[in-house]
Amino acid sequence: MGSSSSRARRNGRPVKVLVIGSEGVGKTLLLRQLANMAKRGKAADIDTATIPSIGTELMQILYAKANFVCRELGGSMIPVWPRYYEESDLALFIVDSSSEPKLASATIELLTALKAPGLARKPFAIVLNKCDSPVRVPEASVEGIMRMDDVIAFEEHAGRPIVCVRCSALTAEGLTDLLDWLVSRAADVAAG
Repeated sequence: MGSSSSRARRNGRPVKVLVIGSEGVGKTLLLRQLANMAKRGKAADIDTATIPSIGTELMQILYAKANFVCRELGGSMIPVWPRYYEESDLALFIVDSSSEPKLASATIELLTALKAPGLARKPFAIVLNKCDSPVRVPEASVEGIMRMDDVIAFEEHAGRPIVCVRCSALTAEGLTDLLDWLVSRAADVAAG
């Protein structure tokens, strides 16, 4: 892993990460927390006030000598998400795991993104955010509603690197696992 990741750093090309999900799922806070953790090496208090993203937001994250440029697309931009698929190296699909009503629509958006030609075979992380919420949907219910086992098995069989990560953008729970997954995928992207 080290040599491939080193090649990505030496040639200066950042790994392009597409961050998508419905409105209010915590994309902005998640990226802010990832950048904070990458910079400081641990979770710390950050400004948790956010406003809905309108359009696209870019954030650079440097972690474990890997360089990521994350493009967050606002939830209101769902119809234009496919325009950004081809230019990305990998994708993070953020889900609000504290809202059962949002899970059905998130499942449809997820399946639509997974079958898009522009994202074919690209590494993909399904990020179940807000796992710290006192009103979160039980893990088994989330997996059942989203048919997570079937989705993961199908995508792995098709040759796509895919992972499901439970986390909290607010408390940073689970975000080290997500950062480590990003670094491992950066090595794959660098290897070509």
